[in-house]
Amino acid sequence: ADIFNDSAMILDCLSPALPKQIRVVALCFSGSLRALCGVAAGGAKAALSIHFAKANNVGDLNAKDSSQETVIGLLGMLAGSFVVSHVTSRGATWIFLILLIAIHLATNYLAVRAVTMNSFNRQRLSLVYSSYRRTGIIDSPRNTSKRERIFTKGGRLFDETDTNLGFCDIGSSFSLLFQENNRQRSILESSRLADLFTLYANEKYIL
Repeated sequence: ADIFNDSAMILDCLSPALPKQIRVVALCFSGSLRALCGVAAGGAKAALSIHFAKANNVGDLNAKDSSQETVIGLLGMLAGSFVVSHVTSRGATWIFLILLIAIHLATNYLAVRAVTMNSFNRQRLSLVYSSYRRTGIIDSPRNTSKRERIFTKGGRLFDETDTNLGFCDIGSSFSLLFQENNRQRSILESSRLADLFTLYANEKYIL
């Protein structure tokens, strides 16, 4: 979400130097990035609110979060007024912009890294399971969080050595298996497929 928002900010700053036709496209693209930021930030905020609400106090947590955002916004306006009054050249403006964006992204990355989620997603489950198979011990949420990757495609699976195990897609149609490469298609078209259906005939699903 922060990358989307900061990219939109850079496009807004670049737009006065662009030709008229390209400027319209850049402004539309920056608006789209801000919309994506809102969607991503809303989903992340909801997940974090549920994580931090330990005693059914989601309302109280959101109220404190809104108050904190207001205070931070006011402090940001105060700091911005100080910076604007001392930065006059175009080069210095871009230097401060890139510097502040870098600080913003770095601090947000550290903040995300500091959160230890107690619930499973596909990546965390694969890390815990691979560690359990290797050691026979269920890893703690803190250790799993240290190995979890932030900038990776959703559903990508890794083991404790950061080896890419593949991709996990939940709730897909069985017909998607026939759209894979020739090797997988030849396996599914063999008699083993009928044997699998016979073996799991009384089960509600096949994993």
